[in-house]
Amino acid sequence: MIESNAPTRLWTRNYVLILLAIFLVYGSNSLLHPLVPLRIDDLGGSSALAGILLAANSAVAFILRPVAGRMTDTGSPSVVAWLGALLVGLGTPVWLAPSLIMPFAAQIIIGVGWAGVAPGGQTLVANLAPTHRRGEASGYYQAALRAGSAFIPSFGLWFLGFTNFTVVFMLVAVGGILAAISMSAVRVPTNASDAPQAKRPVSALVDKGALLPSTLIALFIVTGSATTSFLPLFARERGIDNVAIVFLVTGIIGLTAAATLGGLSDRIGRPVSVALSFLTGLIGLLILSQATNIYILVLGGSAYSIASATLLSALMAMVMDFSQPGRRGAAQATFAAAIQLGSTVGSLTTGLLIDLIGYSSLYYVSLLPICVGLVVLGLNWRPAAAAGREPESLAQT
Repeated sequence: MIESNAPTRLWTRNYVLILLAIFLVYGSNSLLHPLVPLRIDDLGGSSALAGILLAANSAVAFILRPVAGRMTDTGSPSVVAWLGALLVGLGTPVWLAPSLIMPFAAQIIIGVGWAGVAPGGQTLVANLAPTHRRGEASGYYQAALRAGSAFIPSFGLWFLGFTNFTVVFMLVAVGGILAAISMSAVRVPTNASDAPQAKRPVSALVDKGALLPSTLIALFIVTGSATTSFLPLFARERGIDNVAIVFLVTGIIGLTAAATLGGLSDRIGRPVSVALSFLTGLIGLLILSQATNIYILVLGGSAYSIASATLLSALMAMVMDFSQPGRRGAAQATFAAAIQLGSTVGSLTTGLLIDLIGYSSLYYVSLLPICVGLVVLGLNWRPAAAAGREPESLAQT
C-alpha cells in the first residue's frame, strides 16, 4: 500500500535504535536455547524435560502473537516491543533458581515477552521505512537479527567455559534489558505512525492481507530443519567431519546476503525476488542431497542460506505492501506466527521422514513445499506485483 505521507529517509536515529534492539534481544534469546538443556542437565533433569521447556516457550509466544499484534495496532508498537524485550530480560534470572519447577515460570515469562518482540519491531520498521526501500529496510533488519543470533550465542557459550551459569544467564538478561532501553528511546514521528489507530477497532487478530506472504514463508521454513537441526546427523551418516564449519560459513553468507541483497525486491519487484529465492533454495536442497564431502555441504548450505535471507526480506516487505495503516501489527504478527508454525511443522515432519525414507530422499521430498510455494506465487503474481508498486516520483526520492 502506497502512502502519500510515507517517510523518505531510511537511516534515521529511530531505525538504528531498532536494529540495535533486535540485535541484542535475538542474540540473547538465541543464547538461551542451548543453555536450557545444559542447565536442566545441571539440575538433574532429562533431555525430554529440556525439550518440553523449549516447546513451552515457543507455544506461549505462538498463542499470544496475534494478541500482541492487536496491541500493536491499538496501542504503540514501540511499547509492545519494549515490553517484550524487557520480559525476556526479567524472566531469564528465574532460571537461576535451584529447582526444576521454576524454569517453567521463566519460560512462560520469556514466551510472553517473545510474543511481542517481532510484531512490535517489524511494525516499527514498516512505519519508518520509505515505501521504495521496504525491502532494503527488511534486509538490514534480518541482518541485525542474524548477527545477534550468530555472534552472541558463540560468545556466551565460549564464556561459559570460563565462568558459570549465573554469569551467562545474567548476560542473557542484560541483553534483553539493553534491548528494552534501546526500544524505549525510539520516537516514531507523527507522520510515520498510525496515530489514529486507537479509533479504528481491530476486527480480527489475523490480517488477511498478510496471508499470501505468510503462506509463502511457512512453505519455505518447513524445509529449514533439513538444513540446520538435522544437518549434523546427515553429515555423520555420510562420514563428513567438521560440520561446524558449515554453520559458520553459511551463517556469515546469510548475514552478508541479508545486508547486501535485502533491497533486491525494491529494484526488481517482490514476485521476481521471491521466485528467485525459492529457486535458489531448491538448488541448495538438491546440492545437499548429493553431498559427499564438506565442500558440497558448504555449497548447498550457502545457497539455501542466501535464499532464506533474501526471501525473508522480500516477504517482510510484501507484508508491508499489503497491510493497511492501523493493521500493520496484526499483519506482522500473522507473518511471525507463520514462521514459527513452519519451523514447528518442519521439525516434526523432518524427523519422521528421516526414519521413513532416509536423508537423501528427505531432500528430494523437501522440494515439494518449495514447488507448491512457486505455484502459489504464480497464482498471485499480479496482486503481489501491484501492491509493491509506487509512483515514479517516490522511487526517485
